[in-house]
Amino acid sequence: MALDPNRLSRNELVGLLNSTSLGEAITRLRLDRQMNRAGRRWHDGRNIRLLDYLRWLVREVERPAKPREKKSHPRASRHDRFTLAMPALAGRSIEAT
Repeated sequence: MALDPNRLSRNELVGLLNSTSLGEAITRLRLDRQMNRAGRRWHDGRNIRLLDYLRWLVREVERPAKPREKKSHPRASRHDRFTLAMPALAGRSIEAT
């Protein structure tokens, strides 16, 4: 049975992408996350349009990465949390303020 590139199911797309000599390229979970992130740009919730999906992937790769904010660990010391929250006051002595 021939695959229609404009009407691929999730399982068909995962199977198609993982059938190359490179091995596993994508998981169903990763595809589901990409579908959520993309909205309905390249799928209708049931069927995936292969060329639109590939176009979206290229744009995602070319898009500059957003800088991530450093989050303190929940068990960070009180001093570390203070230093992250108040960098302008960090290192000052009490007398200097």
